[in-house]
Amino acid sequence: MKRIAFLFAALFVFAGASHAQTIEPTMYAAPTVLADSQLARGLRAQIINCTGHCVQLNWTLSTDDDAGAATPVNCTTSSACSQNVYRVAGSCSSSTVFGSPLTNVSATAATFTDSTVKVGQSYCYALAFVLNSLSSSFSNSVSAVILPAPQTGVTEQSK
Repeated sequence: MKRIAFLFAALFVFAGASHAQTIEPTMYAAPTVLADSQLARGLRAQIINCTGHCVQLNWTLSTDDDAGAATPVNCTTSSACSQNVYRVAGSCSSSTVFGSPLTNVSATAATFTDSTVKVGQSYCYALAFVLNSLSSSFSNSVSAVILPAPQTGVTEQSK
């Protein structure tokens, strides 16, 4: 019973850490994560005009993301650095848990457009910077609500 409780506690700490600003070392076997300074920051979501419905995410790159630098130190090969975009259905909350990434984008990308959203749905997004297979903590999370498109071509009729 102690072993099951210990495993549950380990999973609970890891899931709860997804929204923490700092991840403290623990005695649990959790994945290695990068420090706070390495997070992508300032994640913003906006609904944009596209064919159908879209959400555009914009962010500031991680301070360790030097893939676009003239002489990179961390991202010395094209596969060394990347960014994972996460999405879950529903609005963001302190208990939001992200599973597998929605997609992986290049280390130099500071925007992503999600064109797979459905009208009437809410989505929660977050990012993680990946350096040599080590993932940072999640960035701040943002919610997007996909509203129906308004009517067009309304005209006035005189009587």
